[in-house]
Amino acid sequence: QTLGWHRLTIVDIHRVQNDSVWQRCASNVTQNPHIMFHGCRSAENEKGIVAEGFRVDKCMSGGAHYGTWLAFNAAYSEGGFAFTDTHNCRHLFVCLAARSPAVYSNGDPETGGVRVVGQ
Repeated sequence: QTLGWHRLTIVDIHRVQNDSVWQRCASNVTQNPHIMFHGCRSAENEKGIVAEGFRVDKCMSGGAHYGTWLAFNAAYSEGGFAFTDTHNCRHLFVCLAARSPAVYSNGDPETGGVRVVGQ
């Protein structure tokens, strides 16, 4: 429902988990988490997240160490924050995010918008 497309084909799904962050945050995330989305504007950014996880020290938006920007609706992330690869596929991260705390939030799952979560 949050994808916003009627004709969508999911080509591949990979699980990426930062074990140290998961151990620290699992109790907040496993209790009714938000399913949220994150797009990267380049393959290099995506590779960095896959290799090292979401690192707030690499944050480009909101200032240094601000947090990771996540969208309630995939269409928001896809609309301006996802790159297209050589096979004409768009890439998004599907994330489990704790409902609190948030560094910034301007929406909810029903109306859309974004949240910034820290580590």
